[in-house]
Amino acid sequence: KKTTKKSFFSSSRNQPKRNSKNLSERDRILIVCEGEKTEVDYFKDLKEDFRLPTVDIIGGRGRNNTTLVDFAVKEKKKYDYDEAWCVIDRDSFAVNVINKAIEKAKNEKIRLAVSNECFELWYLLHFHFVNDGQGRDEYKKRLNRELKSLKIKYNKQSLYGVLTDKLENAIENAEKLVHFHQIKIKDTKQTLLERYPGLKFCETKPFTSMHDLRSE
Repeated sequence: KKTTKKSFFSSSRNQPKRNSKNLSERDRILIVCEGEKTEVDYFKDLKEDFRLPTVDIIGGRGRNNTTLVDFAVKEKKKYDYDEAWCVIDRDSFAVNVINKAIEKAKNEKIRLAVSNECFELWYLLHFHFVNDGQGRDEYKKRLNRELKSLKIKYNKQSLYGVLTDKLENAIENAEKLVHFHQIKIKDTKQTLLERYPGLKFCETKPFTSMHDLRSE
């Protein structure tokens, strides 16, 4: 049976609280984050907004990219998740460590929401297209300039509620960024390297696959 793929970000919002689909029929999804705050709080806010009770979010597993994927593999098998994601930033991790994690994720069928250089790129894409490869500090400065009119200062908190009306902008700009780098894309609900064959993540900056979070 052919299914229609939908963005994770638009899977159930604006539907009635009592969704006709039984909870037992929904895919159980695990999202594992490196940090304990920014990404975790963001996804918790998203989970609440989209009414996704079968999505579990775990943070504070970011010793390095490889151990993050290892943890996701174990949790997926232990609790029989239908799908598992790792949220990974390029940051200053060694290239060989990141590449090893990406390859392991492919082999173990773990999906990746990656950002080069950092998660703050995803926030910035809510406001405008970004194609220059700056670092985390510069992205924070730009983000605070955008947030100034809202009288908000970014301090690694979740901005989901603040930016929710700009979510479609972020998705569109992230897709535009993929095309900007002339990256090959396959329409598949699979791992990072299967969706973007030939991707050299560490050399592709800026880049994010946050918009690839999907459910069916």
